[in-house]
Amino acid sequence: MAAAAAAAAPASDSLRNSGESEAKSGKTAAAAAAADRKSFDKEQKQKNEAFWRNLLQEIGVQQQQPPPPPKTWKDKLACFGFVCLAALVASEFGYRMYMDYNYGFETIDTSDAQMLKEVMFGGKPWMVLCRWPHKRSKVPDAINRSRIELLKVLRMGRLDCAAALPSGVRFAERFRIPSSSEGFVVANGKAPRLLTAWALQSAEQLLAYVQRHAKLDFRSVDDNGSLGRRCLLPAGSRCLFLLRYKGISTTERNKQIQTLFANIHPAVRKLKFAVLDSHKHQLNLHGAAPLAAAADPSETQIVCFLNTTKREQQEELRRKDDLSKHSFAVSVFEGSFQDTAAVQAFASRCASAAADTEGFVAMQQHPTVRRVQQQQQQQQQQGEDQKQQKKPKKKQKKQKRKRQPKQQQQQQ
Repeated sequence: MAAAAAAAAPASDSLRNSGESEAKSGKTAAAAAAADRKSFDKEQKQKNEAFWRNLLQEIGVQQQQPPPPPKTWKDKLACFGFVCLAALVASEFGYRMYMDYNYGFETIDTSDAQMLKEVMFGGKPWMVLCRWPHKRSKVPDAINRSRIELLKVLRMGRLDCAAALPSGVRFAERFRIPSSSEGFVVANGKAPRLLTAWALQSAEQLLAYVQRHAKLDFRSVDDNGSLGRRCLLPAGSRCLFLLRYKGISTTERNKQIQTLFANIHPAVRKLKFAVLDSHKHQLNLHGAAPLAAAADPSETQIVCFLNTTKREQQEELRRKDDLSKHSFAVSVFEGSFQDTAAVQAFASRCASAAADTEGFVAMQQHPTVRRVQQQQQQQQQQGEDQKQQKKPKKKQKKQKRKRQPKQQQQQQ
């Protein structure tokens, strides 16, 4: 019995497998038949639609669609215009990408304290555009048209002015930036200057606005009060003091002196610059450092002042103009003003100097300014007159030489 059961088991397995294969083949055949039926029905439907369409067109119920009209010169012109417009849009897009890549805005992150400190307090001129959550970010047209010229004067960046600083205070609150502002200009360690509507009207007005706030400020000193306000105060100030014969002209403010001090270390831009007319006034250092009168009255002399008042007293003296309560250190430039490299090195040393820096001497009494006596003014004026008289003599000799041949010709 067991042997018969063992022999019957393989036979039943083979029958089962053959049944499954027949079922699968039947399913595939049914699927193929269904697909053929669908394709046949689709063809029949298309034939019926074509038959009824032709019949309706013959009866006149439905009109036959006319062939498309031939293309005229207007169609060709419209196609050409569309191609030109697409090319113009593509070129504008490519130009903007090129400008953004080569003359674009640097991204400033409020969480990057070092970068933020460099922008707001480093001294270099920056133009920063603000991003606000309630406004669409768009660069004003005046900035787009003058990017190349602006980058010759300053650096440009973008900043989320509504973001919070590492201290938790919002950037706009810390630097008093209103939410209606497009951006601001910051330079020379001073407070930010907002971009006004007047500045954004045209590229020329924007460049004029930027140059006015990015240039160094040379202020004239004529008494002790202006010396304190414009040079020595508040506590911690560093001042580069120029003694120039008859002061400084507008051309020198805008070009010569600007280029001399603006293109060196960024810390130099944070210095205070004061100018004293050595023809009318005299600087008194009270023996702290030798400051003899120059042999040539037109020679420019340079002095660096440091306000070395201690930090404990700075808050107490912040709003007081009494120079006697402050302490100062001084250093005098001993070279020639014509030596540009030496002048720039002295300015860089003045910007980074401390009270114990070599070459700086502590002052027992604050510096003062007094008017030059009339006798000294007359001596200086006589020296200048003698210089001016020497120049015309050379011209007179040349004119005499030119006249002599003419007189000889007339006599002949």
